[in-house]
Amino acid sequence: MPVAEWERFTKKHSKLAYVCQGVFEETKILKRRPGRPSLKVQVPNEYKSTWKINISIAGLDEEKAKTLKQSEECFVLVSNVPVEEATDKDIVAYYKDQMVVEIDFRYYKEPCLASVIFLKHPHRVRALMMLLNVSLLIRALIQYKLRKGRKEWTGELPKIGYNGAKLQDSPTFAFLQYALEGMYVSVKYFAHGIVTLAVR
Repeated sequence: MPVAEWERFTKKHSKLAYVCQGVFEETKILKRRPGRPSLKVQVPNEYKSTWKINISIAGLDEEKAKTLKQSEECFVLVSNVPVEEATDKDIVAYYKDQMVVEIDFRYYKEPCLASVIFLKHPHRVRALMMLLNVSLLIRALIQYKLRKGRKEWTGELPKIGYNGAKLQDSPTFAFLQYALEGMYVSVKYFAHGIVTLAVR
């Protein structure tokens, strides 16, 4: 029984980089029979054994430790913020605060996008992914300009949106896309370089 338990423990923690040793300790407890003991018949004593395994760490398995270190993931961020102005921890905090990045990446994971890629060659798939990255960047820039313009606007807010309420403080690109439904832009060029836009 204790050997089987030790094998179960070692199998469960087989990926640990430490070398474990187990010492079995047996404790015998006298098992008494029910009723009063007989004075005429001598019955040999019976004992019940309980086992305990004392596990200790004997050292480090260098091969497993090396494998674990090589399999560790890393978080790579490229930033133009100087080292004097922000630490690595600050850069990661700034990145995690940019929820718009993670929210936009959900479009990559939608079945309606993944199921329509019929490209056979890897370089064409990479080219498509580059176009999608650029489109997400443009989407994020439009949303950034929209929110920046909203903060700088001092006039009366227009009543526009899903329920005809005032423009919210942090409008999204999806909101802009909804607001522009049914509208189109007409661009006219003239010989002297003047461009006119007509929105309907």
